[in-house]
Amino acid sequence: MGSVPSYKALAIIVLGGLGDVRGTLIAALALGVIEAYGTIYLGELPGPRRHRLHLPHHRADDPPARALRQGHRMSFGLGAYEMTLLTTIGIGVTLALSLNLITGFCGQISLGHAAFYGTGAYTAAMLTKSGVPFLLAMLAGGAMAAAVGIVVGLASLRVRHDFLAITTMGVSFLFVGVVRKQEALGGELGVSGIPDHGFGKPGFMLLALAIAAAVALFSIYLKRSWMGYAFDSIADDEDTARTVGIDVGQYKLTAFAFGTALAGIAGGLYAHQVRFISPDSFGFIESITILSMVVVGGIGSVSGIIVAAVVLTMLPQWFQFIEDYKLLLYGGLLFAVMRFSPGGLAALTQKAVTRLRLREQT
Repeated sequence: MGSVPSYKALAIIVLGGLGDVRGTLIAALALGVIEAYGTIYLGELPGPRRHRLHLPHHRADDPPARALRQGHRMSFGLGAYEMTLLTTIGIGVTLALSLNLITGFCGQISLGHAAFYGTGAYTAAMLTKSGVPFLLAMLAGGAMAAAVGIVVGLASLRVRHDFLAITTMGVSFLFVGVVRKQEALGGELGVSGIPDHGFGKPGFMLLALAIAAAVALFSIYLKRSWMGYAFDSIADDEDTARTVGIDVGQYKLTAFAFGTALAGIAGGLYAHQVRFISPDSFGFIESITILSMVVVGGIGSVSGIIVAAVVLTMLPQWFQFIEDYKLLLYGGLLFAVMRFSPGGLAALTQKAVTRLRLREQT
């Protein structure tokens, strides 16, 4: 990839405005949209050719999809289609809540969360292909992602706000570039033939949903604990938190370790659900998708993010065309929420409840 990420980072900093967090986010989204859709109208840009392996994807009303839904019914009265959808939702919720630990609780902006997601996916996939049991491989993927997250977290000790966002986005580009050049990791073509997890569709669905529920409970507990109060203080004002004796560096690293470890576990689940992964699955668009779930749901809100994760995960399943315009749609959602309702769904719900109570009192 050379120095391309550096040029992109510099362009985003200049376009967004130094010190302007919202401007930086908007500039990053704009650059991503231009990069993603420029090739559609202008053709491939000069440089190394990227090969993509496309997997078949059926619309909800196609005969194969109907066959999945209406065919052989499995446990819990659900067919293969429904169980796959619920598994995907469980992975999406885990992924969104993992970023919320970093961005929502501790206030550290991350535009490269897909890199940790991919680290867990590749680690788990390569280990199971080597004969390691799935559960151990998934946990090892989480540990590897946490190790990478701590390294990135060290950068958060030196930079803040928009500069941290640029750093994490650079990590995303770096991850994709490194994986593409590693033949041992499948290079451009990715990793195929990932062994079956051995749980069957019903068991794997329950595992994904159980992990999502556990992460949600952990998030609620963490938010109400003394560590959660420390995270809130850091998110509000690092300097003030430091003056009252909070070890800002330690808590930042802890947030990155927790969030990236959970993202790695979600990556291990994803790799063994689809049984094929490629670098393109963990690029900048995926990072924006995860960030959209957090922002739309409400930064720092557990329940709001769960709702947003469910809806944004199901949208591409309901409307196939959304998959081709994911960056444009999610970028637009980010802009609209930041502009008109910074608190996301959680804030809108709270306002609605407050209005209803006031009407009842009057």
